[in-house]
Amino acid sequence: MSIESVAGRRDLHSPSDGPSVALTAAREHANLYSAKAAEHERLGRLSEEALTALRKANLFGLLTPRELGGLEAAPCDALEVFAEVSHADGATGWVLTTCAFAAGLAGVYLSDGAASEVFQGGVPIIAGAGAPNGRARQVADGYAFSGRWSYGSGILHASFTHNGGFMVDAAGEIRRDLGPHIFVAPIGEAQLEDEWNVLGLRGTGSVDYEIAGCVIARGFEHPVMGARNKRGGPVCTIGMAGMSAIAHTGFFLGIGRRVLDELIEVATGGPGRARTLADSESFQEGFGMAEAHYRAARALVFENWRAVEARLASGRAVEPSHVSAVHLAMHQMAWASTAAAEFAYKAGGGVSLRDGPLQRAFRDTLAGRQHIRVSPAVLRSAARDLLAGPKSRA
Repeated sequence: MSIESVAGRRDLHSPSDGPSVALTAAREHANLYSAKAAEHERLGRLSEEALTALRKANLFGLLTPRELGGLEAAPCDALEVFAEVSHADGATGWVLTTCAFAAGLAGVYLSDGAASEVFQGGVPIIAGAGAPNGRARQVADGYAFSGRWSYGSGILHASFTHNGGFMVDAAGEIRRDLGPHIFVAPIGEAQLEDEWNVLGLRGTGSVDYEIAGCVIARGFEHPVMGARNKRGGPVCTIGMAGMSAIAHTGFFLGIGRRVLDELIEVATGGPGRARTLADSESFQEGFGMAEAHYRAARALVFENWRAVEARLASGRAVEPSHVSAVHLAMHQMAWASTAAAEFAYKAGGGVSLRDGPLQRAFRDTLAGRQHIRVSPAVLRSAARDLLAGPKSRA
């Protein structure tokens, strides 16, 4: 199904009132994810209990077309779900957001035959890295594909891998004119590293991995830029950049709020404890500023995404200026969450030094902030669009 054929469909699968079924499920299991957070760090991956809860609610299918068994949630609904899970546990949130994004891409862009195979048992966990480190050479049965990637987000939980790479010609020269592609392969084709020694997001199992000489059939790949929609409704026309923005923004919405909530608990002392920190005027000023930045960033996120939803619902296409707007909001959300984490760590004193929710949220926030999707390059790209001249942003 092409972009043109879905442009007129206006059902964004958004509830008319009240929380969505997915958000209700995320809230029901939030205590489970939070209770398992320390165990996830010890394991270096998510627990089976957390994975079962995510699968049972079909949360990995948030961005996947409904015809493949996904939820195809409206952007604001997906943001709320991602934020709820990330608030409960940063590692669980990271695995959910990145793997739901990869499943969404596969569901929208893979060929009919490939999608039938990948989604035959429901929405799978698809994980990996989009950096174009792979090389694909055409062979009779498809593509001979090899590469090595760092930080395969959530890959220890996956049944399929999502891998960035370039096509090469017969002489092995990179075909940059074709642009980078995403190649989807069974997890059995990947050699996973054992080492996962990182500062934050320790429970995500995002190890380095390698694929050597596997043959990927045609249809299991799609270009990063300009991919043609094969299925899905209006929300599936926002492109790879739009879906990625939902995933990463949702993570920072949740982890930023968790940092501030943990700091409130420390500052107010809890039952029977002194309120010395909360009574400090310098702390009050810093906390007020952190809250203001977080809430302002959150407001910008939903303002921009509601504008996108309004365009989709009216049958109009999302323009590059709208993608730039949600990218700016994503970057601002990441910045506000990081600033809150840094303030909370300093203000928390000895509590921040000890293993616990505040320290873990601080480390997970800073680890997430290292991702290329919230790097200064995002700001530069959005700025180029804004500087290109006045245009309609309605």
